[in-house]
Amino acid sequence: MPISEVTIHTEPPPDYVALPLAKPFSKAAGPITKGKVLDMYTKAVDRLRAVVQKLNDNTLTETDLGHATAFFAGASDLSSVKAQLELTLDGLVNNQITVHVGGAMPYVKRLTWPDWINFPMNVLNHPVQSIRYFIHEATHLYADAKDTGLGGKKGYINNDGNFREAGITAEEALVNADSLACFVTRVFGDNLV
Repeated sequence: MPISEVTIHTEPPPDYVALPLAKPFSKAAGPITKGKVLDMYTKAVDRLRAVVQKLNDNTLTETDLGHATAFFAGASDLSSVKAQLELTLDGLVNNQITVHVGGAMPYVKRLTWPDWINFPMNVLNHPVQSIRYFIHEATHLYADAKDTGLGGKKGYINNDGNFREAGITAEEALVNADSLACFVTRVFGDNLV
């Protein structure tokens, strides 16, 4: 399996920079946590495969297309979405990933820690949210997706499926990590919460 390591932080990594909202890393470790990470990974890969297949076969339903319209700000050409999801799937399947459990929020530092995803326990404990956020972070690692409006809320999607702030353009939404993750989540048939 491409998950090479599941580690539980007891201390931050050496070059970790604490964010203002950062919480101490979890000291809880064990097979239950590792099982949750492997389950999250497997389900994320399954969802990505299913959605990429629908995009390849051109079998998106009207409901799926409605999700595309919502999450990609009206963009009708989904070829870049397909390409990014294929890159993400390929990256998850063909690279050894280290998942660190701890901290306050999911994140990656692609340039300094390649194939490394940080995941907080509170998100890992939520079966659907964990998959959504895992896909979100994986799109950063493998498809160079962005957090549009980082520092603001423009590119982030609420659990009701709406952008937190108005104003994202189709061009921004097509490379937005949350748009990609929410699209996969909804097209697969999961609710966002």
